[in-house]
Amino acid sequence: MNDLPASPDNGSPQVLGLQPVELGLDLDQLARGLGYRADAQHQRCLPPKVRGPAEEMLEQGLSLIHARAVWRELPVVIDHRRDFIECGSPDLVPLSVGGLVRSQLMGSESLAVFVLTLGSALERTARTLMNAGQLLDGYLLDTVGSIAAEAAASQLEQSIAAAVSARGLLTTNRFSPGYCTWETAGQTELFSLLPQRPAGVRLSDSLMMHPIKSISGIIGLGADVERRPYNCEFCGHSVCHQRLVEAQV
Repeated sequence: MNDLPASPDNGSPQVLGLQPVELGLDLDQLARGLGYRADAQHQRCLPPKVRGPAEEMLEQGLSLIHARAVWRELPVVIDHRRDFIECGSPDLVPLSVGGLVRSQLMGSESLAVFVLTLGSALERTARTLMNAGQLLDGYLLDTVGSIAAEAAASQLEQSIAAAVSARGLLTTNRFSPGYCTWETAGQTELFSLLPQRPAGVRLSDSLMMHPIKSISGIIGLGADVERRPYNCEFCGHSVCHQRLVEAQV
């Protein structure tokens, strides 16, 4: 991430840009995103008919990514007796994150609230390819977007961790509405904590983000917090990014 302030502790929104080369995407990651499992040598071999188009769509996808993010640090109040937390300044906004997410955030002194997006160029091109009958290329390009969004979110986590470490703060895992015990309806509450259309992302009436290749969420910040394993055995979301990563290793 570029132009990250060293200590963004005043609650002001921080706007970040991300260069596609920083994502470090390669053909193996795309193969994993497509569902190919690793062999005994931890290699994922794409069929010859897929490998060529996959290489082409990976290169094209990286050229179409215009990633940026907005995040801000806000104070948080967490009560272990409740399944929601309160975040914001000057007014506190309740975030109905559920018991599992709340437990993972215990000890947080503040939250990093974020929205990031890859922009709309990649998804428009993927849709155009599919509408033209080029289903494989369209699907491959769409998958490039999905893994790139997750890679961008991981980069953002690292940037936030670096920014707050100078103040002796650590970070939790990131959590997003629609995963773990946090219902998708939480998007409205989360977006209320950020500027209108953060990073150019619009929230629809059906709570979908546009551009589609966007991720929103929160990260707990505190001197005594830690990144803990995701408790996937307690979660019913079969398409969670973390569950898929663990299943495809």
